[in-house]
Amino acid sequence: MLAAKMIRWRRVLPGIDFARVVAKDCAVLSADLGWAMRCLIMLVERMPRRDVMGMIPKQPRILWSADLPERFERVVSRLVQLHPSGDIDIVLDLLSEHPELLYRLDYYPKATIMDDLPIEIQNMMIVADQSLDATIRYYRNRRTNYGAEISGQHLPENRDWQREG
Repeated sequence: MLAAKMIRWRRVLPGIDFARVVAKDCAVLSADLGWAMRCLIMLVERMPRRDVMGMIPKQPRILWSADLPERFERVVSRLVQLHPSGDIDIVLDLLSEHPELLYRLDYYPKATIMDDLPIEIQNMMIVADQSLDATIRYYRNRRTNYGAEISGQHLPENRDWQREG
């Protein structure tokens, strides 16, 4: 029975090391395959040009989470509010790199700014000890294949966050 489930998942998700996924979260073996596919389709539609399949080994729960559509909307909205850039594209890039935020952010409902979050989550929002400008530039450059850097669109339009502190 276990072998049959593994074979079925490998057929549906070729290229994913499913043994690694199961090692991270064995509940995925009990997941409804139809629901998992609906969740993946929803993520692909709402996160265009992002590596949704790369999110699975990092957070297998996205395959079986019953509230994923509502959770996704809620977390993306909160991240847009909390991230200093306020840029949904940057937030979607961040979420594709750190899909665990889909589940961890709910533990901090009183957070109103990024500084209210644990340092580990703040570090997810900042690229490699860089400033916020560098982080925003990194995501925009990555998305535009460095077209933003060349055109000068690498800095946030709203710089109110710099005046606060």
